[in-house]
Amino acid sequence: MGVKGRIIVAYLASVLFYGVFVSFFTSTVHAGVDEDIYLALAKSFHYSGCFEIEGQAASYSCVLYSMLISVAYYFYSPENILLFMRLIGVAVMCSAIFPIWLLAKGLLGDSQRAFRISCLSLCFPYMFDCAYLMQEVLSYPLFLWVLYFFYCSYRFWDNKKGNSYMMLCAVFSVLCLFTKTYMFFIPVAINVLLVFDKLIAGQKWKKVLGKAASYDGAYLLTGAALYFAIRSLNGFQQGSDHYGTQFMSLFPMNANTFLGGVLGICFYVSFLFLNMGVLPPLSLFACYKKMTGHSQKMARFCILSLIFLVLEIVILIVLTEERGELLPHKFLFRYFHIFVPIVTILFAKRHWRVDFLENRKVGIAAGIFLLFAFCYFLVMKGGTRQAIMDGHFFLLLENITKYILPFADAVIVLILGVLFGVIVWAAWNGKRERPGRIVGMGIAAVAAMAIINCFQLPVYSNNIASGKIIQKDAVRMAEYLNGENYDFIYYVNGGNYYLRNFYGYLRQPYRAVPKEKLEEEIQKGGRGKTVVIAPKEVLNEIDGLKAVEIETEKYTLYTIS
Repeated sequence: MGVKGRIIVAYLASVLFYGVFVSFFTSTVHAGVDEDIYLALAKSFHYSGCFEIEGQAASYSCVLYSMLISVAYYFYSPENILLFMRLIGVAVMCSAIFPIWLLAKGLLGDSQRAFRISCLSLCFPYMFDCAYLMQEVLSYPLFLWVLYFFYCSYRFWDNKKGNSYMMLCAVFSVLCLFTKTYMFFIPVAINVLLVFDKLIAGQKWKKVLGKAASYDGAYLLTGAALYFAIRSLNGFQQGSDHYGTQFMSLFPMNANTFLGGVLGICFYVSFLFLNMGVLPPLSLFACYKKMTGHSQKMARFCILSLIFLVLEIVILIVLTEERGELLPHKFLFRYFHIFVPIVTILFAKRHWRVDFLENRKVGIAAGIFLLFAFCYFLVMKGGTRQAIMDGHFFLLLENITKYILPFADAVIVLILGVLFGVIVWAAWNGKRERPGRIVGMGIAAVAAMAIINCFQLPVYSNNIASGKIIQKDAVRMAEYLNGENYDFIYYVNGGNYYLRNFYGYLRQPYRAVPKEKLEEEIQKGGRGKTVVIAPKEVLNEIDGLKAVEIETEKYTLYTIS
């Protein structure tokens, strides 16, 4: 069997493995954000052909993922709807092996090495995120196609084929933007790099402007077409705007805002290097000037994008979501894992050599990153709030620290720092680490995290987040609501936060309301046949509500008379 055939087999095997893995998951784990929003958009698109959240029009452009998983509603049943959606995500996320293989083959010039790296990429810890109904499941392979087409545009720079690839790069850049808003860094990075080609590489203006016109023209046309298509589905209504509200929370700015921004940048740089294995990103930044040809151009794109992305995430997310805090409580690695394959490929291009550590400035810089991480964990004293799919290594550190050993996160980072120090000391004394040992340590770390994720993630979803109980109750409620043809649900907030995750099993839209505003919402009407769901013992008797006789452990249903 040829390498192409083995790539297809690897893809199918990964779909089978992760398909079995996600079958062990029950309810969603995000309420009011992320999964909750994406499922609301998917439901409304499937059943009404527009995009709504809580029954109201949404001014939300990142709808491609919701449109994709909405296909699952053609096969809706309360018991299986979430599994169908997760299987769609598995098939899509694992498809990233194809652009990774093409990119690795082009940069390494060796199909066998490209095949091995592609297979390794299927085991990276973030691949387990396919168990969650998150947009990153789609944006990950889309971005890797952007990288591949960008590489091809340089490979065929001197002929029309290069312009065609640049336009494909633009189209997929737009698809990325309409999947995850933060990906607006892509056109910025590409246009800056095209200017670099003139100023640094001495390319002719005619060629540079031709590439820029191909990319920007295709980007604007595709973006405009998608924007108006999405807006037209909502009848050009101006709905709720999450991003505008979030951005305005930056103001008014004060000294703490700027200090928090500086510390946030230090935090993200430090944790980014640590979460990517220290050596691969160090190799990227320390050796890109020594790289040649297409490898150097891809390295420049990665470096420029990572710098821009750190600034973007800190300013638009960290400072707005953690306003008033000097240190972030979590690290959003899901915005950065799209770079792991290309950074790994470029490290492999150098045959995994760590000779760059002989430069004392590089070793000292890496030591500072690790020292910052160590001090951060000491200061936080176990008070981190790592999200379930944002850097599984840090999630593991948090769980060990909170439930097993206080300050374990700082101790583990200290141990890693000592091990790294040994490697640096050896490099400074002319004793180069064998590449085979570096590869072995990397594979061992990936395998260890994969094994941990096989247990850590399902346990969190099914037990800590009460997924098993929620699924049992939600399926019964869905069967009742579907049988009685209910149109809308009011959910009364209260009790266990995770109980709100019943929404994944129901096809009706819902709106979460505080108990004191329930009567006001009901009196507004206009929702069709409506029911109220509340955690047990949260809702006292209210005139006009009658409890439904249905066997549930955590919820009570009320009809409105």
